[in-house]
Amino acid sequence: MITNNFSNNIRFRAAAQPAANRQSSVTQKPQTNEQSKPATTTFNIGYINDFHGQLTKMERTILPLQSCDIRLSGGDNFLGDEKNIHLNKGVAKYMNLANINASPVGNHELDMDQKTFMNLTKDLKTKLVDVNYRQVIPDPKEAERLYRETNKAPINDRFINSIVTEIKGKKVGIIGVSPIDMNDRYTHADYYDDCKVDNLEDTIKGVQEEQKKMEKDGIKHVILLSHMGYKNDQIAAKNLSGVDVIIGGHSHNLVKDITPGENLLTSKSGEPVVITNGGKDGDYFGMLNVEFDDNGIIKSVQNNIIPTKKYGRNLIYQKLLEADMPNNEEVGYIQSVLPEPENKLTQENPQANFVADAMKNELGVEIAFLNSANLRSTFEPGTFTRLDAKMISPFHNEMVIANVTEKDLVDAFKFTAKTLVNSRPGLFAVSGVKYTVRKSDGELLSMTKVDNDGKETPINIKNPSTTKTYRIAADSFVMRGGDKVSSLNYVGREEKIFDFDKDKLVCDYIKHQNKPIVINQTGRVNIVDKKKNYIVGNYFE
Repeated sequence: MITNNFSNNIRFRAAAQPAANRQSSVTQKPQTNEQSKPATTTFNIGYINDFHGQLTKMERTILPLQSCDIRLSGGDNFLGDEKNIHLNKGVAKYMNLANINASPVGNHELDMDQKTFMNLTKDLKTKLVDVNYRQVIPDPKEAERLYRETNKAPINDRFINSIVTEIKGKKVGIIGVSPIDMNDRYTHADYYDDCKVDNLEDTIKGVQEEQKKMEKDGIKHVILLSHMGYKNDQIAAKNLSGVDVIIGGHSHNLVKDITPGENLLTSKSGEPVVITNGGKDGDYFGMLNVEFDDNGIIKSVQNNIIPTKKYGRNLIYQKLLEADMPNNEEVGYIQSVLPEPENKLTQENPQANFVADAMKNELGVEIAFLNSANLRSTFEPGTFTRLDAKMISPFHNEMVIANVTEKDLVDAFKFTAKTLVNSRPGLFAVSGVKYTVRKSDGELLSMTKVDNDGKETPINIKNPSTTKTYRIAADSFVMRGGDKVSSLNYVGREEKIFDFDKDKLVCDYIKHQNKPIVINQTGRVNIVDKKKNYIVGNYFE
């Protein structure tokens, strides 16, 4: 039975150290006599997770990762289905160039169909470790027919429960697990309807069995590569024995430093376990220094989270990674950019507003909007290319025009406004609309439609019309009711569906302006204080 209890029976010397010192010794120093100290070994583990196909950020990490003793991933290296094959070929090259030793299979690894996945990974040097996810093999003759006639393929051939490698003369076991909610995360669920993922309890049992095999072979150092999310990793850490480090992913937490009780926990057998999670979209990567005693027990640990933008781009790696990208033309020049807010879900994002402007202007609609989490990279001053646009909006959705009733539109904004108290799904970035939300309870207070001349017309949010419509543009994810915004499920009612996404519209919009671009539009999303009833700023305080 899985337990969530945590009993801290290890003295964490880190708690008494100043915050600026990231070194966290998990046991007291035994003696001051240098000659009587037990032998220790320190591993420098470079790690990434949830890079989501961000080639330009991957490129920046290759050189610094090469200095590490081992390089590991928490999964979701790839992104997008077979339409993103050129991008994903670059990701596979990155994995090899950066010498990523192992990775679990994240949900975005399986956005593509099985044959595409097999072809993409056939030359991958990175081992795909996965103990809890497998294809359920049908009758051999039926499997052969499926492989010949459909996009089904023997994907189990790519997976291995674990690997054993060597660091500084010490054998190290590496086990991997996929997200336990894999079935809810597929982009195309029918692609993998012949596969099964274990629940959390069975996953932990599977990891433990694998660890026990390693223990019998004398392996004292075990790393778990997990794409289950931070909370599940915490549960696993406390219910496993013999696992020292969990390189995590999936939930996009940015876990800095070492915090006892959070990412420094006690295992079932009373030994320390360290968890990492480096955020998302390649904004950060990590270097974890772990000191072990001769029995494989962690003595001290240091967790360094490093912004990828700290490192410049490398022309050689750039050309190698982008070699398969077709038509990466320069489309314009970005003169200046207001930065993204710290929390894109609950704050107005001027860069997302620019994308919404591109959607509205290029498709000639009244209103355009996009979900906050859709943008995965940022605009930067300088030359702007098609690949830059792709990195900003890497998911290959389809653009949609639909005539949305006033009531459905208002209901959608009421639902997303609750993000201020529910944290999901995120405020809409908009063009052609302004709206006001109360900070304390996420109540939508007002909406106005803004025409091309800047004239504002109020929208009746208390009694919206069921017959009046607005011609809007959004992507296919939004327009099928994605993120549980059910009032925008207009599948079958679209006016027009396009075979391109926002990246094309951004490029066209920049080219049509034919001048250096300034991205600075704000004031479309107002957050007001409940008690004083005044606007406290475009950015959530």
